[in-house]
Amino acid sequence: PPTTSTEPSPLPPPTTTFSPPPPPPPPPLDGTVKGKVSDDKGKPVSGAGIRVFKKDFSASFGAMSGSDGSFAIDIPPGTYEVEIFAPLGRKDFLRPQPVSFDLSAGATKELMLQAASVVKAISGTVQFANGAPVSDAEVGAYSKKTSEWTSTVTDSKGSFAMNISGGAWIVGVRPLDPSQA
Repeated sequence: PPTTSTEPSPLPPPTTTFSPPPPPPPPPLDGTVKGKVSDDKGKPVSGAGIRVFKKDFSASFGAMSGSDGSFAIDIPPGTYEVEIFAPLGRKDFLRPQPVSFDLSAGATKELMLQAASVVKAISGTVQFANGAPVSDAEVGAYSKKTSEWTSTVTDSKGSFAMNISGGAWIVGVRPLDPSQA
C-alpha cells in the first residue's frame, strides 16, 4: 500500500539578491585653458614657459608655447592664476603680473598673454673696496610686484646692464663662485 508522509517537504533555499553599490559620481570634467604668448610688440613667442596654479599652491600645471606662441593645458575646474616665463636666452622678454581666471567643468578659457615692456634699465659697475673691478659677479634684480627675477654677469671692467619692467626692484650682487670670494 502507498505510504503517506506527514513530514513537511523541504523548503527551497532562500534566495538573496545583492545589488552592487551605485557607481561613484563621475569626476568633474576637466576644462581647458589655452591661448597665445606674445612679446611686447605682439609677435608670437616660441618656447615661453606657462605656469597655471591655484593661489594656495595646491595645484600647479605647466606647458611651453609652440612655434606660433600657442599653448593648451587641460586642468580641473577652479580659480587659477597663470604666469609666463621667458624662453631660454631671451633678455628682452619681461614677465608680466600673473593673470587670474575661473574655469568651469568642460569649459575652455582663452587667454592672450603678453610680455611686459622694457621700461627701465639698470646699469653700473661693481667694485671691490679698493676700487678694483669685480669681473665675476652676478647682479640680480627682483620685483615683489611681479615676482620676477632677472640677472646678469659683470664684464671684465665690473660693468653690468639689464632691462626691467616698471615698479620698484630690489638689486643685489653676489660672487659667481662663492669659494673664490
